[in-house]
Amino acid sequence: MTERLHQGWKQHHVIVGAGIAGSSLAYALSKHANVRVTLIERGHIAQQGASSVPLALLNPHRGRSGRASDKDLAGLTAMHTLANDLTNQGLDHGISLTGVLRIASTPRQASKWRKLTGVTWLDHEQLPSSYHCPFGGFLVPSGGWLKSHKLLRALVDASKQRGTTVLERHHVADVVPTSTGKWQVMTEHEGEVGMLEADVVHLCIGADTYLPDYLPEEITERLEGDVIGLANNIAMPYPIAGAVYGAKDDTTVYIGGNHRDQGEPDPDAPLRLRKSASWFVPGLATAKVSSVWTGVRAKQASGQPLIQELAANLWFMGAFAGRGFLCALAEANTWVKTHLL
Repeated sequence: MTERLHQGWKQHHVIVGAGIAGSSLAYALSKHANVRVTLIERGHIAQQGASSVPLALLNPHRGRSGRASDKDLAGLTAMHTLANDLTNQGLDHGISLTGVLRIASTPRQASKWRKLTGVTWLDHEQLPSSYHCPFGGFLVPSGGWLKSHKLLRALVDASKQRGTTVLERHHVADVVPTSTGKWQVMTEHEGEVGMLEADVVHLCIGADTYLPDYLPEEITERLEGDVIGLANNIAMPYPIAGAVYGAKDDTTVYIGGNHRDQGEPDPDAPLRLRKSASWFVPGLATAKVSSVWTGVRAKQASGQPLIQELAANLWFMGAFAGRGFLCALAEANTWVKTHLL
């Protein structure tokens, strides 16, 4: 387990991967004056991996039951605090706290959901006419959605303002232990080889496999999924969550929610996603598919995120599946509180 910091000891943390896990951890670590942080991304920020998804929901009321777990509620609270902090720093974080709508598909589901706490039940006539909601639904007033590329950029920029070194387009070729208990992080950039010495290394590489010797065996499943963009000006004041999820920016509705085994292309996925979404928002039935994003997420069988020390001062943080943007910051804050304070 990582040794706790002593006053005056400037410990160097190297984070490999600047997706939502790595960027959140860099942001949390950069708040501490006795920590030096280097964040390494082998591409450009927010342009690859599962964290490049066009949008993400901030909705703790997941699953068929609609009940929110303590972990997901803590994640939402952390995101509210983050939005306020980034706004005060003048950074465009892309978070829209509009509330999140879950529409009941059957009378039985509606009957169960009416008993939930922490949400607002809405009958059919209380919801905008653009939604198909014959059995009503519930609103998560504190929920919302975000533009992923804006949030990642804001997290990285805020970390840089506190002194974090950010290396984009640097490939980490290897992570090697030293005889002194530190780690050497070997990098490649535009044909040049570099080396960083770190006290602690955090692997936040998502579903990637370019450091296979260090990937935890617990991650057994990698799921591929899509998010489609539909060109549409339909009124959609609340993002929708459930079997399919989606939200609307100025002119485009983004819809996701499917999954399949990694490496199994599905050319019919965009039209099936549009059809599924049109049950909840009928105006999307004939909307033109203007874009398709495809990415791979890693998960554990339990569905819980994995934060694990693989060797002394070598950590893995990932396996968030579809909950990274909701939970990564809260998990990063917990790690910092546990191991640094």
